[in-house]
Amino acid sequence: MLLLVNDAVWAADVTTGKIIYTNKLLSTLFKISEEDFFKTSQAWLKWVHPEDLENVKHKLSLIKQNPGTEIEHRIVTADSIKWVNHRLMLLSESEGDLNILAGVITDITQRKEAEIKLEKSEKISGYLFEKDSNPLWIYDCETSQFLSVNNAALQQYGYSKEEFLSLKIQDIQTEELPLNGKAKNDLGNTPHLKGWKHIKKDKSIIYVTTEEHGIAYNGRKAKIILVQDITNEIENRQQALFAKNNLTAVINNTDDLIWSIDSDYNLISLNKAFHSYYNSIFNVSIRIGDNIFKDEKDNNIKNHWKKFYEKALSGERFTTIERTNFKIPQTVEV
Repeated sequence: MLLLVNDAVWAADVTTGKIIYTNKLLSTLFKISEEDFFKTSQAWLKWVHPEDLENVKHKLSLIKQNPGTEIEHRIVTADSIKWVNHRLMLLSESEGDLNILAGVITDITQRKEAEIKLEKSEKISGYLFEKDSNPLWIYDCETSQFLSVNNAALQQYGYSKEEFLSLKIQDIQTEELPLNGKAKNDLGNTPHLKGWKHIKKDKSIIYVTTEEHGIAYNGRKAKIILVQDITNEIENRQQALFAKNNLTAVINNTDDLIWSIDSDYNLISLNKAFHSYYNSIFNVSIRIGDNIFKDEKDNNIKNHWKKFYEKALSGERFTTIERTNFKIPQTVEV
């Protein structure tokens, strides 16, 4: 038996239960005198924590069937509660005669408190994971198998927990979407943010962003994923692009001259008809960003058109009929 420098040792007569040996570390650990251990049989039981006493007594009653018993339990000392690892063994003074019960006690308070703290932390983390309103899951980096999933993800994707945990990440994740910019989390870090097309149980498609963080989970290298549904945003963007492309097609397939300017008279947009007309008048090409008056030398014409532009830029709605070839013989305002 390997004894550590902080091991407390005692021995008792099996028949009488009387303590026959203790070392100094036992008194240090229990913070009592050696004499107190010699006063009554199985004296150390007096210092076992009440919540652990029944289990200790039960294992002690089975010592003959299991001569090398280990028990982790608490003891109550004069000023604190400590966790100990208690190794019990039956020894014999003569061959075949087991008549000495010995105990070796190691103080494991620091380790046990760390384990309890970690267990509480994991319980809290597990609770927060389960109750988070955002879909969350954990998957194995090597096998891609889902290891854990919360209720929000089950509702989002339509699976039962058993069904979801039987899947791999590629069973729900298809093509990656291009994303602009990065998101920062509450700690100021920049997590790995990606956009994906995902498949739900009913085969419908949703668009999501995923924020992933590497973790260790049950001894496995894993990743925890937070999912945000951006389906409406993507579909609205697609519809807006479709509408813009259709509007552009309509505008560029009319003979009407269509253009727009900013407050500095710079072109914001123009259609093909206006581009062709401007080129025929000034024999130059005009582009978005150019000043509408860049090729006009006649100040009268400039001032004439500025009057209408200023009215339009102020929000006024009006109609003019120009009997002109971009010059100004007559203007009829309607």
